[in-house]
Amino acid sequence: MEVPPRMGIPASHLVVFTLALLLSGTARATTFVLADTPDLARAADAIVIGRVSLLESVTTSRGRIHTRVTVLVEETLKGSFPSGVLTLREPGGRLGSLRRVTHGAARFEPGERVLLLLRQGRDGTLHTLHMAMGKFGIELDPVTGVENAVRDFGRARAFTPQRRRLPRRDRRRLQEVVDEIRGVVRQRARARNLDPVRVPLDDPAVVTQPPAAFSIFPTPVRWFEPDAGLPVGLRLDPAGDLELGPAVSTTAVEDALAAWSGIASASIVLQNAGSATPSPISTCDGESKIVFNDPFDEIDPPIGCAGTLALGGGCFTSSESTLVNGTVFFRRTEGDIVFSDGFALSCNFKTPCNFAEVATHEIGHVIGLDHSSEDLLESVPDLLDATMYFRAQFDGRCAEVRADDILAATFIYPVPGGSFCGDGITDSAEGCDDGNSKNGDGCDNNCTTTSCGNGILTLGEQCDDANLTSGDGCNELCQLEDNAPNSDRQDCINVLNKHAARIANAQGKQVIDCIKDYEKNKLPGTIQDCIDADRGSRVAKAIARAQNDEFKKCLRAPPSFGASNAASVASGATTESVELVYDLFGADLDLGMISNDKDRAAAKCQRSVLKQVEKCRDAWFTEFNRCKKLGMKHLSILSSDALEQCMGKDARGKIAVFCNATFGRVVTMISKRCGNVDLVDGFPGCAAADPVGLSSCIERSVNCRACRAMNEADHLNRDCDVFDNGNADSSCPGCGNGVLEPDEDCDDGNTNSCDGCSALCQVEIGLVCGDGIQNVGCSEECDDGNTINEDGCSAVCLKEVCGDGVLQTLRGEQCDDGNTQEGDCCSSGCQIEPPSTLCRPAAGSCDLEEFCTGANPDCPFDVKSSSVCRPSSGSCDLAEVCDGINNFCPIDQVLPGGSSCDDFSSCTGP
Repeated sequence: MEVPPRMGIPASHLVVFTLALLLSGTARATTFVLADTPDLARAADAIVIGRVSLLESVTTSRGRIHTRVTVLVEETLKGSFPSGVLTLREPGGRLGSLRRVTHGAARFEPGERVLLLLRQGRDGTLHTLHMAMGKFGIELDPVTGVENAVRDFGRARAFTPQRRRLPRRDRRRLQEVVDEIRGVVRQRARARNLDPVRVPLDDPAVVTQPPAAFSIFPTPVRWFEPDAGLPVGLRLDPAGDLELGPAVSTTAVEDALAAWSGIASASIVLQNAGSATPSPISTCDGESKIVFNDPFDEIDPPIGCAGTLALGGGCFTSSESTLVNGTVFFRRTEGDIVFSDGFALSCNFKTPCNFAEVATHEIGHVIGLDHSSEDLLESVPDLLDATMYFRAQFDGRCAEVRADDILAATFIYPVPGGSFCGDGITDSAEGCDDGNSKNGDGCDNNCTTTSCGNGILTLGEQCDDANLTSGDGCNELCQLEDNAPNSDRQDCINVLNKHAARIANAQGKQVIDCIKDYEKNKLPGTIQDCIDADRGSRVAKAIARAQNDEFKKCLRAPPSFGASNAASVASGATTESVELVYDLFGADLDLGMISNDKDRAAAKCQRSVLKQVEKCRDAWFTEFNRCKKLGMKHLSILSSDALEQCMGKDARGKIAVFCNATFGRVVTMISKRCGNVDLVDGFPGCAAADPVGLSSCIERSVNCRACRAMNEADHLNRDCDVFDNGNADSSCPGCGNGVLEPDEDCDDGNTNSCDGCSALCQVEIGLVCGDGIQNVGCSEECDDGNTINEDGCSAVCLKEVCGDGVLQTLRGEQCDDGNTQEGDCCSSGCQIEPPSTLCRPAAGSCDLEEFCTGANPDCPFDVKSSSVCRPSSGSCDLAEVCDGINNFCPIDQVLPGGSSCDDFSSCTGP
């Protein structure tokens, strides 16, 4: 690899790391990503036009070094002053051989006219707002005679919010800039009567040294300790970042230290040297430190989500030098980093992963690295990919150094007697070394001969998985195998997983809509009825879109693993989304949710937190899909086992932003909206009394439910409990899993009631009949504390009443036939009815009526008649007689035809 001209030679020793004003809701650039002039004007305490009259480098007895700039004021656009002379205190300066240089600081020269946007520090001194962003030089165009405002960014990083590379000199007409500023000042000026302090009056030992000009000089520096085999120690501020917390902040920095220390070809070793006592970064006190939250107000407050995120650099002396790889390096005596405060988690770049990337970048400057490139259109892949590239990557790399970073560290800190890939010397560990970073030229950038199986994709190869083994998706000829996810298969898996996220999101929104109506008493039925009804068909429409894309994307080449049909995707997404709500509020949502008329604050708390919970769940799906998509693209995911490893991956810190129980937006919302709410009542499914405990419960539940949804959608078999309590018992939070959880009194592994542990995992009090506690849910109609009958409550805890089928003679019953009807020989008052009571009427001409006996509560047996039921109607007609069995008279019978009649005639019958 060719060493770029600036590689290993730092252009600054206090490097600013700033971020964009989020006009579009996103920010990925570093250093000066400019806020518009109106935004700067609003943030400025004062704005003046004047002339620089004097520059002085100032060093105090406390070791603080800065440059004092005296300005004669010609015109004040904002603010007011007691005199026409201002003195600015700008970062950086020198005293003899000791120097502290700041990248991004405004450049001043004696005699120049300037337009300055100023901010007053806590000590009363003035400085340019966000360093070079707050200073315009005024130049006269010799041809047109027009005055121009010119902003010089030197070697600092500079972008517009639209991410176009700015020229090093930003030139506009002065009158245009002034008019823009005056328009802002008229609308919403923050005019202040400022009384600037010339120098700290309590420090009599100020030493000054006039520089020819206050500017930036590229100076190669390095630590000399590695040459003696010694580590470089940096002390850490124990306070940690206010938003991320001490543990996360410390981990991010230690990971960054380890990233640079882990370079085998470099001798630099960095370590956490213990707790730091914060001190100003402008001080050369001999202690290297990393400080959080800008305790000495050395970084201007952010403008929205724009401004300076961190300063990194330190002190060096020109009195000591050494020659390394043909370059003279001065001795680094101190390395410092200070992280700003004021950037909230709502700024989408504020994640643990990105914080670790920033720390890695700033530590790179501390050890002497410059930017790999400052060209937005950089065409060399390794320079563009470097963590030391002048624009933040924020691509999920976290604390990681890349190929060019490794080369730079190796150049500055070579291992004694060692060599490195890219130095043009082939050593025993290398197959080749042609001194460049090009691939496909016979020697690839990992110093292996260009060939199949070296892990570098080159011309003629469809894949290269760093082996010559078949059956893993990429065969021994570096061609894709049938089981490899070709573009068709990738399209199917990707689109179905995308729909899983959308269906889960639709289900979540539908649940929230139902809860909103419940809070306002607008639901005609229960919350569950509303969820089941899918009003507006929001969920059904999301599922239909998934089914439509399944038909389009999954018929040509169904995948051999992962999501393959919309049905399983929809089932997992909808079921687990609703179960997630049950986990928080209990299985009966009408009991767990709180309406506005009952407690408006509690209702708002529940709904606000649930919205953040849904976003936490969505982040899980998003990061899973991102990991899967990249893995299939680069052929690292070729099976279900590999796909399972994407669960819980949070390369960009997105899940942590919402879900982390210590600093995520869920716990932030709990603290913000639920301050006066009883969290145990508000979230009965968790029963945690404090925000961190509740958010921990929520985090476990989201993790597990998202995992289960992905298992079903992608036909995986990941044990989701590793995301819950860490135990491999395949359970998720919820009653009936056999694991006693914070909201449960018991858990017997089922959701049956009346077995001692209810369906809601509460101990069932009064389960035993006769204990004096009526258990309605388990069919007790009463419980009088005994198991004696005929006292109004039976031995099986049923009410004893007439008509219950149990004879209670002590209660005056003569009978009890199980009903309260009259006319069945046992009256409605459970008395035997008199003998005149008809208890069974005749059912036909051959059936007899039955009457009560007056002595028996039962109606007598049914008796049939055996008498004539139809007498003869003539000499040819026969009389019919009841048969004693049937209720009705037999069919009418006549004599056969030809039989003699009583008038000597013959019958005419059949």
